[in-house]
Amino acid sequence: MEPIQVIHENWLTRRPNPKAVFVTLGMTLLVFVTSYFVLAGLFQADINLIASPEFVFEKHNYWRAWTTLLAHADSEHLISNAFLFIPLTFLLYGYYGAMLFPATGLVIGGFVNLIVLKTMPLTTSLLGIS
Repeated sequence: MEPIQVIHENWLTRRPNPKAVFVTLGMTLLVFVTSYFVLAGLFQADINLIASPEFVFEKHNYWRAWTTLLAHADSEHLISNAFLFIPLTFLLYGYYGAMLFPATGLVIGGFVNLIVLKTMPLTTSLLGIS
């Protein structure tokens, strides 16, 4: 008879990283402040964080695929996203570390936005992470 392998510990049986609270607060603050600037119209139209196929692919503003991850269309959208963003940020950073979130999450999010923008009509805008 073969010995039975017993798992005593995995990532989720450990306590989350104590820095997760600070990273969660920092990322949430970043999203809220960025969204405030967009909603208050404090950016000029040509440097707005919103992405569209026209701006990204014709005007070569590829950075917009990433900046639009932090902006939201209205305060209700921002607050409703925060209910899932805050605990998800805490859990992802707390158990998996900075390489998964925010680093990998933001990189992949921008590339997903590039794919989405390729399928959208030229003048349609993409705003927000959801």
